[in-house]
Amino acid sequence: MDRKIYRIIDANINRAREGIRVIEDSFRFICEKKETADKLRVLRHEISRIPLFLDLPSVKLLSSRESRKDIGSTRKETKRKGLHGIIASNFSRVEESIRVLEEYSRILKPQHTSKIKKIRFDLYSLQKEMQLSLYRKTLVSQLGLYIITDKKIAGKSNEKIVKEALKGGADTIQLRDKYLSHKKLLDEAKKIRKIIPKNPACPDVTSGQAGGKAIFIMNDNVDIALCSEADGVHLGKDDLSVKEAREILGEDKIIGVSCDNVKEALKAEKDGADYISLGPIFKTTTKKDIPSPLGIKIIKEARKKLSIPIVAIGGIDRENMSKVLKAGTDSIAMISAVLKYDNISARVKKLKKFLNL
Repeated sequence: MDRKIYRIIDANINRAREGIRVIEDSFRFICEKKETADKLRVLRHEISRIPLFLDLPSVKLLSSRESRKDIGSTRKETKRKGLHGIIASNFSRVEESIRVLEEYSRILKPQHTSKIKKIRFDLYSLQKEMQLSLYRKTLVSQLGLYIITDKKIAGKSNEKIVKEALKGGADTIQLRDKYLSHKKLLDEAKKIRKIIPKNPACPDVTSGQAGGKAIFIMNDNVDIALCSEADGVHLGKDDLSVKEAREILGEDKIIGVSCDNVKEALKAEKDGADYISLGPIFKTTTKKDIPSPLGIKIIKEARKKLSIPIVAIGGIDRENMSKVLKAGTDSIAMISAVLKYDNISARVKKLKKFLNL
């Protein structure tokens, strides 16, 4: 009986370490998240120490191993749904293995079962943190042509702006309305949420496939973003901090931050922002009391130092957007360059075709 138990323990320790290694390398080499990879490495070493908890020398485990006779060796593997699928399936694999080890530790060394249980619960926390981080990363990689609403410029309702922009192929819609009361703005946000399908870029955490029309971002108001189930919020200088917004919104919402210099952008990234908007790049009359144009040079400088996406904003139109793209921006935000046209959908279509976004 002992030999068979040792075989179970050996198989599940190997399975758990292999699964962690797959996730670790994904975050290390694909996502390039050193802090995350380091957390996984520490956890992998903890799993390697389980035989010590159970007072099982490696020679006992090795001698119990019978790989060729394992009836599970010929089982067919299921197809993975991209990076999301690989990470999700390997987290499940590791958690299941740790649960098996936890159960059999109750036979061998019940006084150490709590140590293995702790590893399992640490895994649950890491899974939530990492998969939702990857989920947000997938969303922000698809910000594309980013349209910000303004009823005054468009001479149309927010709903009409959104419908026309979506028809033209807008990738992101930010609801910004400085004229409505808080209550009416919430009602407006809920209407927009019905127009834009929820969580479009990856409706399932295990999938990386696009599945909707646009990403819905709420301007300034974290509480409205939460209550309307927007995909995220965009914060200005006088709004809540990224940390405060994250505590309210949770790990599955995008947080963007307005910046007008590289120092602010680096701080926003360090604080946990998912993207930053940089501007005004060129002269703009959309907003009052804004800094002088920053020019495309700041995009080049920021691109060298930031790992999160950059959304360029301010005075960008059909004539100068190619310069902005060449400078290294990931997305372009527009207001008057789109909304001043009677046919918003046609304008968006033209810009999308030119941008190839």
